[in-house]
Amino acid sequence: FAQKATYQDGTWWGENVWSRVFLPDGGEDFSPRSGRVPLPITVSPEYFSREFRKPSEMSFRELESYIRRLQTAGYKVDRLLVQLHQKLAYPLSLVLLPWLALPYAFRLGRKGTVMGIATALVLAMAYFSLTALASKLGEVSLLPPVLAAWTPTITFALLALNRQTSLRT
Repeated sequence: FAQKATYQDGTWWGENVWSRVFLPDGGEDFSPRSGRVPLPITVSPEYFSREFRKPSEMSFRELESYIRRLQTAGYKVDRLLVQLHQKLAYPLSLVLLPWLALPYAFRLGRKGTVMGIATALVLAMAYFSLTALASKLGEVSLLPPVLAAWTPTITFALLALNRQTSLRT
């Protein structure tokens, strides 16, 4: 930590610096350093002057570029990669969910229509729940980001295809 930091000749310099080191035994070591000390910061002042936008507010290309910059700087970007792939996968739900609900809406007989609509609503909730679960698993690196974003869409597309092919005509 530094009371004051300045950027000069490609290096950040701190004044009245102190550092905190976590020791193997669980303790902490605080060490103040006087004078001008170089700081291990790899970004330039322009980085701090940029407007920060949430990934949900960025276009696909903007988010892709942002991810590349962060990867180059050595940051972990799984959460952002999941969001990037969801920008492609998620809009397909507008086509997928009605396609999935169609066979249930055409059920005939007593209670058929009501049960069909109820089933379609349950399937929609299941889709969004699976989307949330897969996203979280991707964000914490338990699933690859591409798989986390596309699993719900592919799973429910296969289910819709199965229901369409078994629909009586």
